[in-house]
Amino acid sequence: LAGCQLGSAIPKRESRIENMGTPGFQQLTWLLQHHVEVSQIYFLLMALMMGQPVKLLPPESKLDLLNAWSLLFGVPANQPMNSVMGKISLCAEAVTVMLSMVRALLSSQSKSAGEPESDRYHYAVNIVQFLFLVYHSNPHLMPVFMSQEVLTALANTLFPASSEPPTPADEVFHVPEAKDLHRSSSQEAVPHHPAHKFVMDFIRFIIVDSLSLPVTAKATPPLDIVLECSGDTANILEQSRVQSEVLTALMDHLLAADVLLGDQAALPVVQGGCAQNIAPNVSYLAARTVDKLWQGMLGKDPHEVFDFVVKLLTQAKKRQISTCVDTLYHCLNRTILFLLSRGTDSIADQMSVLEALHKLTNNRNMIFGAGNHELEFIGCLTYCLLQLISEMKIVGGVPQNPHVFRMDVNAKTTWHVNPSMEDTDELTSRQGQNLIGVAARRVWDELYVCKKPAIEEVFKMTLGASGSSNNKTPELSAIREQIIEVATKVWLTYVDSERKATYKNPWEMHNQIQSKIQKVTGGLTRLASRSKVKKEDSLRVKSQVSGSGSELENVTMIQHQVTLVKELVDVQAKQHALTQDYMERYVLEEWLQIEAELTRERALWGPFFPSRLDKWMLDMTEGPSRMRKKMMRNDIFYTHYPFRPELECSENKALKYKVATCWDSKEHYHSYKSHSIGEQEKILSEEKQNYQRLDYINEESPNDRGFENIEQCNIRRAVKRSVSEPDDGNDDNETEGGGGEEDPLPDNQSILRILEPNEKISHMFRCARIQGLDTMEGLLLFGKEHMYIVDGFTLLKSREIRDIESLPQDCYEPILPPQGTASSGKKQCSKFSYEDIREVHKRRYLLQPMALEVFSGDGRNYLLAFPRKIRNKVYQRFMAFATGIFDSALQSVAGQKRTANVEQGASILSSLIGETSVTQRWVRGEITNFQYLMHLNSLAGRSYNDLMQYPVFPWILADYDSEVLDLSDSATFRDFTKPMGAQSPERLLQFKKRYKEWDDPHGETPPYHYGTHYSSAMIVCSYLVRMEPFTQHFLRLQGGHFDLADRMFHSIREAWNSASKHNMADVKELIPEFFYLPEFLTNANNFDLGCKQNGVHLGHVVLPPWAKNDPREFIRVHRHALECDYVSNNLHHWIDLIFGCKQQGQAAVDAVNVFHHLFYEGNVDIYNIEDPLKKNATIGFINNFGQIPK
Repeated sequence: LAGCQLGSAIPKRESRIENMGTPGFQQLTWLLQHHVEVSQIYFLLMALMMGQPVKLLPPESKLDLLNAWSLLFGVPANQPMNSVMGKISLCAEAVTVMLSMVRALLSSQSKSAGEPESDRYHYAVNIVQFLFLVYHSNPHLMPVFMSQEVLTALANTLFPASSEPPTPADEVFHVPEAKDLHRSSSQEAVPHHPAHKFVMDFIRFIIVDSLSLPVTAKATPPLDIVLECSGDTANILEQSRVQSEVLTALMDHLLAADVLLGDQAALPVVQGGCAQNIAPNVSYLAARTVDKLWQGMLGKDPHEVFDFVVKLLTQAKKRQISTCVDTLYHCLNRTILFLLSRGTDSIADQMSVLEALHKLTNNRNMIFGAGNHELEFIGCLTYCLLQLISEMKIVGGVPQNPHVFRMDVNAKTTWHVNPSMEDTDELTSRQGQNLIGVAARRVWDELYVCKKPAIEEVFKMTLGASGSSNNKTPELSAIREQIIEVATKVWLTYVDSERKATYKNPWEMHNQIQSKIQKVTGGLTRLASRSKVKKEDSLRVKSQVSGSGSELENVTMIQHQVTLVKELVDVQAKQHALTQDYMERYVLEEWLQIEAELTRERALWGPFFPSRLDKWMLDMTEGPSRMRKKMMRNDIFYTHYPFRPELECSENKALKYKVATCWDSKEHYHSYKSHSIGEQEKILSEEKQNYQRLDYINEESPNDRGFENIEQCNIRRAVKRSVSEPDDGNDDNETEGGGGEEDPLPDNQSILRILEPNEKISHMFRCARIQGLDTMEGLLLFGKEHMYIVDGFTLLKSREIRDIESLPQDCYEPILPPQGTASSGKKQCSKFSYEDIREVHKRRYLLQPMALEVFSGDGRNYLLAFPRKIRNKVYQRFMAFATGIFDSALQSVAGQKRTANVEQGASILSSLIGETSVTQRWVRGEITNFQYLMHLNSLAGRSYNDLMQYPVFPWILADYDSEVLDLSDSATFRDFTKPMGAQSPERLLQFKKRYKEWDDPHGETPPYHYGTHYSSAMIVCSYLVRMEPFTQHFLRLQGGHFDLADRMFHSIREAWNSASKHNMADVKELIPEFFYLPEFLTNANNFDLGCKQNGVHLGHVVLPPWAKNDPREFIRVHRHALECDYVSNNLHHWIDLIFGCKQQGQAAVDAVNVFHHLFYEGNVDIYNIEDPLKKNATIGFINNFGQIPK
């Protein structure tokens, strides 16, 4: 869960990958050590260890052997266990966890005198007893308990959980003369907890049982595992204490059992074992004991080790076990040399050496017998005797530091004696030296008698005269000069070998010892290879543990992960709540749609006749020749223009014209109020909503319609994406998908409802849909057979798809700069089949080449703006996917083939040369003037969707006073050779004077004739103000209210007079609706447009006399005038001014047709303006004053 992508809803956190690899049982161990007081944990761990299902724990279960066994198996512990043994499946990892808790118990609790016992105090005893019972009851589980992991965990319980480093005073080596010395140095460190004895007995049982098992290449001997266990944090004194305890217990047990007496030995042979394996394994145990003696890790009287080895050797000779005699002799020899190499500076040292010499004499037959044939031992013993007789120090010897073995010529052992003996120290020391010399000579005599050939072989010399009958032993001091050099060399070589063995890893020492055993018997031939394997395994395990971090790091990591999971669950809960909220709103929307269908006009429960209060709005769907004539019912009209009772008060009359109202709103309000009181609340609540419904526009499924205000929806899972190709660093604006299918999740329903079944999105781009003054940012999706435009979502730099309304303003950069006015349009989700896409044209927006206009075969079209440098790539995608794009001039909305390059060239007419051009078709009379003008507007980038680039049509007539138009009289028409500013001579002179006398002090604005444009958003909205949705656009431009009545568009004649001669700031042209749409001339919505200063109330547009006060007649006559011969013969002059050669340059100056420089493309780049005030002012200027056609 921690790796899940949570988006910006969760603070970003990082986790150490190496900590994530820590084994789960290791983490469990670290965590449970802090809860040793909870008894239920032990029951659960026992069940896990035994592979038993976790049962319901009694509320107050006492942790003891009987309860545990009964809870797990349902039988008392004292009953035969054959029936339950088959149910046990031991988990070694759970055993190690339980033993770690035993160690924590032993470290945290030590019963002192007078302290009352508690149940928790006996937890450790009960757990160890339970484990021993499991071990003892089922021989098949023995390999688990002898494994390195379990046995190491068991041995670790003998060490404290944490240890202080030893002080220099603690490291003084106490080699015993008196047994009290051993007790004083080790017993104080032994814990008083009773479980300590049970653990020691358990370890002893396991090691003793392993003596009868054969050597395998897959496991380290249990003895080595225990001896080399360091307790993780234990100091050297603690290690010495534990090793001494273990070896002492084993030595005592083996001596009491007469282990090498064969059938007479009291030693069990476990399942899978053999009595023949005991002798070599016991010999190996003896060798490891002597190893620890020389390493200084055995806090035990060395003479006891001597006695132990002598007894084993005696038993081996008695049973004639030749497989281990050589090994035991080697152990005995090493022990003897250790005893003799001790210093003799103090009385205690002298007594220890003297005792060793006496033991050599008493056991002379065994030590110097035929079985002991080690020449190295003979040479080293001779050296020691020579030095003792000469009262000289033995080079090397017992280590100074009991924990780090160093062979040094000045090394010696420090003994502590009673200070009261200092007065007689010199006398007794001399006596001791004399006694040592006498004992050493006696040993030399025995050695010479028994091992004369061996001595001669070692020293390469002959002792005594050849053939002489005198066999008297030569004095050692007499032959000192002859043998001292060789003896010293042999001794130093031996001491060096012991030092190297000490620095080796335990496994290497095993190899050295076992190679000597291997000379006698083949029973241990696989020991060396086995040890090597386990050495590598152990190093691997240690590297894993060390690589997984410390306990503190892992606990911190776990807490961090828990925090992440909590945050994830919190986010998922919020997303679930949002999903439920969405579902409720979606169902409500569906229900309201069904209700509307059932209660609409002439429906099942609807009225047979329409209501006169119904309001209508212009549908944006285009018909033939790009005419928009379809009107659709406006269900939210009274939401925008509700009845406002407060305006009826006389004191609020001044506010009346600051708020847009409708004369029918009051009647509508009372009509709904009479039906239901609740409807009043409904109307008032609807007023506060933005009514941002998300309408499905599905040409194939008309009933699959909208839903409202999608939040927190994520189509990342519904759209499987791969890394997209590089695209000028705009990776956050596009992503690509592909590959396998993914299961939809509940929080994707808002998007999945749009997609076709089994839809797979291949490409995704950020876009902004432009409709009039409304801009809706969203996503453009390319599927297998359909294209989707989804409002309200964006693609972040992290490639995460998020609802825009849920994001902070600084979380992403909008495609279009803010315009300062809130969008009131509906969110839409539109779907196009690739076969229905008729054309795709490149467009400008805010004078920047950043948009595409998509035309569908059903009359829909969308203007889409994209991030910079993305438009051309999206265009290529359209060309690749849309297979139904027309390449015919007759079917094209622009009347021009797709291959015509209308984006380049000095003017648009440069691209219209050829037999297939729209101009040639117009000249030949194949298309009407209206169609030709619409084609030119389309080619020039003029779009119904952009009020700043709305299609522009010319004023045709100049006669708005006659009863009947005379289309044969040129005076009836305007002068097509001149722009609107030059229609009257008086204004023409003033515009020329402005151009000539223009002087900009800053030098930023070149001279121009007209500071306003002939087509702008305000001009379009003022013409169409009586028809929705343009009323809403007009109100947005005006700040929420209608303009003063005298400045509103209300008369065709006055509009012509203002644009042609009266108003210096008015040079507007017409729009296409003047030639096909009569509805915009009537105030069908009954808006309160105000009253002029002369007392005339504004309503329907005042038509010229020749229209007979009929909007349809006006449209008919006006269209007829557009298609007359005079207009056809002169229309090209006006086209030159607007679209052609007189648009810019010197020709424009000569034709008095120069506008402000910001109206022209290429003169301003809003994205390079750093000053926000200047940038907003430039955008506002373009929005309000329009743009020159391309």
